[in-house]
Amino acid sequence: MEITCTLSGFEPRLLGGGTVTLAGLEPALNGEWHLKSVSHRLDGGGLVTEFQGEKGRE
Repeated sequence: MEITCTLSGFEPRLLGGGTVTLAGLEPALNGEWHLKSVSHRLDGGGLVTEFQGEKGRE
């Protein structure tokens, strides 16, 4: 399963190759995700962090 998330603000702890734990979402989305890619950028609304993750990776 794969996911793409966009977060308002700068999240410097999110790095490609790392992991993130999601909680408080639909049960299938909760849990640990392997970060395939992470980008940090400044747009018209301010700082933004976006990541692509993969769940169930062995």
